[in-house]
Amino acid sequence: GVPTPIGPEQVASAVSTLLTIFDRTNGGFGGAPKFPQPAYLEFLLEARTAIDAASAGAMDAAARQTLDRMALGGVFDQAGGGFHRYSVDASWLVPHFEKMLYDNGQLLETYARAARVYRSALYERVARRTAAYVLREMTAPDGAFFTAQDAEVDGREGLNYLWTMEDFRSVLGADAPRAARLYGVDLGPNFRDPHHPDAPAVNVLRLEAEPDEPTAAWLDGVNQRLLAARGRRAQPRRDDKVLAAWNGLMIGGLAVAGRELGEAMLVEAAARGARGALGRLWRADEGRLLRCERAGGEPAAGTLEDYAMMAHGLLALAAARPDERAWVDRAAGLVGAAERRLGDGAGGFFDAEEGAESLFVRPRSTYDGAMPCGASVMINAMIDLHAFDGAGGWLRRAAKCLATVSAAVADSPVGSINATRGLLRLMRADRSALREAVPEGAPAGSGTGGAPAGDVSVWASTTEVYVLPDRPAAFVLRLEVPEGLHINDATADADSGGAVTALRVDVAGGTGFAAYADYPTGRPLDGAGHRVLDGVVEFEVAVEAQGDVTGSPFIAVSYQACSDRACRQPVVQRLDVLLKRGQGPYAAGLA
Repeated sequence: GVPTPIGPEQVASAVSTLLTIFDRTNGGFGGAPKFPQPAYLEFLLEARTAIDAASAGAMDAAARQTLDRMALGGVFDQAGGGFHRYSVDASWLVPHFEKMLYDNGQLLETYARAARVYRSALYERVARRTAAYVLREMTAPDGAFFTAQDAEVDGREGLNYLWTMEDFRSVLGADAPRAARLYGVDLGPNFRDPHHPDAPAVNVLRLEAEPDEPTAAWLDGVNQRLLAARGRRAQPRRDDKVLAAWNGLMIGGLAVAGRELGEAMLVEAAARGARGALGRLWRADEGRLLRCERAGGEPAAGTLEDYAMMAHGLLALAAARPDERAWVDRAAGLVGAAERRLGDGAGGFFDAEEGAESLFVRPRSTYDGAMPCGASVMINAMIDLHAFDGAGGWLRRAAKCLATVSAAVADSPVGSINATRGLLRLMRADRSALREAVPEGAPAGSGTGGAPAGDVSVWASTTEVYVLPDRPAAFVLRLEVPEGLHINDATADADSGGAVTALRVDVAGGTGFAAYADYPTGRPLDGAGHRVLDGVVEFEVAVEAQGDVTGSPFIAVSYQACSDRACRQPVVQRLDVLLKRGQGPYAAGLA
């Protein structure tokens, strides 16, 4: 499409929206189920030095609270290292136990970078333990990386990862009481399998606070014994496919971790991974990258995310090994192959090759969710290439690619957060190259997530909510969805694996209140694994008191509108509903 004006306004809008939807109590962004959002954290780490001091302090607080709570919670495998896919609750306690390579690759990179920025021993420890998990359980003999581990063992959710006090006594002996205190096991069970309600309740391990150095060292020995005991249990099934995109993310994670932490072994693991993955998936005679090898089937052609994420990984490896120019050349070759096979002729890219999977329309993705989209990763890879080859025109190529997704950035800077990060990097590197491709000076969408005018209407049945300490208040929320559109229901993000944004009501902007909704169940969407809502959608929202009131709390409604052909950018809308403690002005007359 025609380039849309974007510039500093979009960066500022992204900062504002992330600070609005940030969960000040638990860390993370939005409510349950709560997914790690590495792209949000990478943007905060990038933008913290490009914003005013007050906003930078708030950004650091949001990043650190999120990184802390994930590191200490059950979403991080405390005994074995590595991250589970998401948390079913808002506090990062109980995970969906599946482990994905793409999560661990991105989070490894983010924690390693944050360890240096914030000089955090906790983040360094998480990065090292995540890398150790991947090398122990997710690495093939040739160095390439496997795809995932199942959530279930013998049909039971998380069975391999759960513990009882009796387990601790059996495995740890005299050390059991102290370990139980640190991991919360002494407080009683915190997990019951929802599919097996008759099974005894058990524990997901979590830490209440960051351990000091002596305690962390002691826990290392405890974890080795727990992991050995866990190794004698039935193990989750491993998906041993090798996917190009996800391998690229893990190569990048290991390379960045090795560089930031001064650990040459991790850089070498990244190099082995690159050699193993490219040996399987790069077809030099055809000049193309495969997505994966399917046993007994036709090899799948690489998509934009495969080329872009593999290039990202190789460039991170090149930065960690600056004397090995070959990695830069391989990355540049991947970008060139993507331009030939997936380019649109205007500097942008299609997601798939022409004719792939019998698609009538070649898709273009712009949404950065649990994984960033291929276009935004490609923009940042081109910017990275400029650091190695200033004469290659890479910044102008990155700017032209950004121009093709500029409408999405203008519409929702957070929905396209990784492209917004690329915008910031281009403004810093070469504003003239950016302005040749993308005009400057547009307003930043709606300012709270980018709802186009005339989109979904959101209404509340009241303008004030009064909450007593022991009595929640309630109001009715009404969404009017225009004909031809639908919104994803409240379970759609989990049902789609984070591919779409679900309907959610949260309290943002401060503390002192919590919101709970009786969400309606949507209708099944043909050809998709999630449900949607359309027409007029009404449901009740309850607001209760929760701790001290700080900041300026308000009700935030998150949703994503889609047609049958494509989804718009996710929206976070602030309701004009005042949240107050105490009785309302008419309470006495109603008594």
